[in-house]
Formats: sequence, C-alpha cells, structure tokens
Amino acid sequence: MKLPPILFHGTSPRNLNGILADGLLPGQNLGKSVYADMRPLSPYVYLSYPLAIQYAAEASKNEEQFSLIKIDTSYLDQEKLRPDEDLFFDFVLDEEGVLPSGNPIADTEMVLYRMENEASRFRESLLRLGNVAYQGLIPLSAIIAVSTYENGLDRAGIMAHYQDILGDSNGILDNSVMRRHKGVLARIFGQRVSINQILGQDRTSRTSGAELRNMQNLLDLARPDVRTIRTS
Repeated sequence: MKLPPILFHGTSPRNLNGILADGLLPGQNLGKSVYADMRPLSPYVYLSYPLAIQYAAEASKNEEQFSLIKIDTSYLDQEKLRPDEDLFFDFVLDEEGVLPSGNPIADTEMVLYRMENEASRFRESLLRLGNVAYQGLIPLSAIIAVSTYENGLDRAGIMAHYQDILGDSNGILDNSVMRRHKGVLARIFGQRVSINQILGQDRTSRTSGAELRNMQNLLDLARPDVRTIRTS
C-alpha cells in the first residue's frame, strides 16, 4: 500500500499558535497527551484519514470548535513512520477488552516497544485502521492548511454523520467508505459538498427528501475557518 498523499491531524484550536510556529510536536515533547492513561508520553504524532475528526473532538472536549491540520506526506521521512499502537492493542486485549497485565504503564511500554521493533508494519496500520504514527517533529513545511470548524452544522452534528460512516464500514476502509470520508473532510476545509456524498447511496435512498434538504442546508450553513499555510 502506498502512503496516501494527504493525511490529517486532529487537535484543539488552542494548540494552533504553537503548531504554526514550531510544527507538530509529539506529546513527549509537549509534556501532555490527549489520552490520560498514556504513560510514558508518546514520542509520536498521530496522523489519520478516517479518524482525524474523532481525534480532533477528543482533543477539543468541552470546546465549541475543533481543528484539523492537512499534512502533505511527501514532506515526511518514511523511516520515521510507525504503526498506530491500536494495531497492537487489538491483539493484547483479553475477551473483556482489558489489557492483560492490568498495569496501563507496563502495557503502554510494551506496545511502544513493538511500535519501534515492528516499524515496517505502518502500511498494515494504514490499511486496517487508517492511522499511522510519526516519530518526532512534523515540520511546518509539511502543513498545507488548517481548518477550525464551527457554526452551522456543529461538532455534534458532523460527528453524528461521521459515526454513520464508521458504522456502515464494519471496520473495512473500502473505496465507498473512503469517498464518504473524503466528502466530510472536504466540507471541513471549505468546499461545498452534497449530503449524498457523505451519507452514501444506501442511506440516501432511505432518507426522505425533506430530511435530505434540511441536512444539506445545515452543511451549507457551516463556516469553517480555513487557513492556507502553503500553496505548493
């Protein structure tokens, strides 16, 4: 699997000034993590195509906005790519979804060890999860644009549509699912998108015309704040 030309990083708008000054720094450098149980702090920056909105929402809890950062992967050093740790957590959870040792620190250290020693599995991570980790700083030169999403269709609304996409995918990121993700992400970056593109043909056929028009109006009312960082 080829590395996608574009990946996204989800964050809180409060982090943008630092990112646009210094680039994307991993939690280890920042001294913080989105996930409270991640100890030691991760030495990675996490990039995604299908889950970037979810991660942005998690990083922006109790805030009215979330931000997505658009990354040009040609500016990344592929030697620094790692599989997302979820690739390994999938294999170590017991039947009740609990980590085997019961010690989050030990389990996290084990997973981080595997991320380093099985680095070549980053393509599998992209294929199965749509996510990848990057070791160290992502430079400002790799950032194409930043969008802060607000107004009109609020975060809860777009997350609901987004969860519909995830629910229909059954964990398989096929071309149809990825086209719908592309529609959501395009809207967040300021393009007008048909609600049909986001819902998909099956869901559209089961939705009344009045409801589709209302959903389209909500999409069109959205006013993302898009900042282009570079054009080439």
